[in-house]
Amino acid sequence: KEAGNINTSLLILGKCINALRHNQQAKLVQHVPFRESKLTHYLQSFFCGQGKACMIVNINQCASMLDETLN
Repeated sequence: KEAGNINTSLLILGKCINALRHNQQAKLVQHVPFRESKLTHYLQSFFCGQGKACMIVNINQCASMLDETLN
C-alpha cells in the first residue's frame, strides 16, 4: 500500500510540474492540482516562488549498495 501511495504522490507531482510549465507559456491558465496529494500540497509555496527547499540525501558507502544508492 505504501508503494502505491508513493507512486500516486509522484504522479500528482508530475501533473503539477506539467501544469506549471504549461501556465508559463499559455494564455489559458490550467488548474494546478496541488491539493491532490500531501506532498504537492506541502511543496505548493516552493513551486509558486514563495518558499525555500532543502534536499536531504542518504548515501550508503558500501560498494554492494552502489546500485541502490544511485537510484
